[in-house]
Amino acid sequence: MAKVVLLSPPYVQDYMRNARCDFVSLSHSSWYPIWLGEAGCYLEMKGHKTLLLDAQVQGLSHQETLEKIKNFKPDLVAVYTGRLSEDNDIEFADKIVERGLSSSICRALHIDRSGSGIKKIEKS
Repeated sequence: MAKVVLLSPPYVQDYMRNARCDFVSLSHSSWYPIWLGEAGCYLEMKGHKTLLLDAQVQGLSHQETLEKIKNFKPDLVAVYTGRLSEDNDIEFADKIVERGLSSSICRALHIDRSGSGIKKIEKS
């Protein structure tokens, strides 16, 4: 079975990537990464080993997050992206690939507010 990291990447303090909308929280709170948690439950039910890593909420730096991913030795990293953090999230996913920390990267989809529907993020 596969080892999968479910990642909400590091970003600015109090940014709410996991809420119904993404913004810097006025209440200094954040939502649990529900989509990543649900995916992790499903994967574990199928026998896979998972690491849910909410690096942004945990206050981890890029380097600290890369180290945790390296130590887990995943087969796949699923990166949950936000609308406002998209450039950061894609750049971070590229770092994972460049350092050979995962053979596969999967990026979450989000709704493009321009009205063109779902936007698939592909860079690496």
